[in-house]
Amino acid sequence: MFAHKGAVSQTQVGFSAALFQPVHQSHLGNLQTIVFDHVFTNTDNVYSTHTGVFRVPVSGTYVVSVYIIMGAVLDGDVYFEVVEDGNKLGDILINNIVSNSPDGRPTVTWENSAFKLWLFHLNKGSEVWVRVASYSVSPEIHGNGHSMFNAWLLFPDA
Repeated sequence: MFAHKGAVSQTQVGFSAALFQPVHQSHLGNLQTIVFDHVFTNTDNVYSTHTGVFRVPVSGTYVVSVYIIMGAVLDGDVYFEVVEDGNKLGDILINNIVSNSPDGRPTVTWENSAFKLWLFHLNKGSEVWVRVASYSVSPEIHGNGHSMFNAWLLFPDA
């Protein structure tokens, strides 16, 4: 139960999803949705492992978190966005810098990661998902349960 503005609510909404298959998602294009294909918790099936979309059942303040581990990435910044109905709410930057080895060959960066946690007001009926930003280099995401997308209702609207 959540207490908010003197009211008690028994509304419970939340999911925790991870990327399992394939072990890596590669060659992702700009604005491509990241589909986290395994759920640990999914109250009332609010998250779809087929589309990667969280459908908001109750208007209110939500905690949303994203954790991404990269696979091999060449030089460039990788950006992901959390969007609501196609509108960016926040983004995540994973900076990948390729250095040269002593023999002059590029050294590939492996498994850089980033985590962010936000509080967003989300509206009933809206759809929320994670996507590759339009200004990002093409990423490879590490799966095997390590990259995750989570959300839960903190306070419903009064």
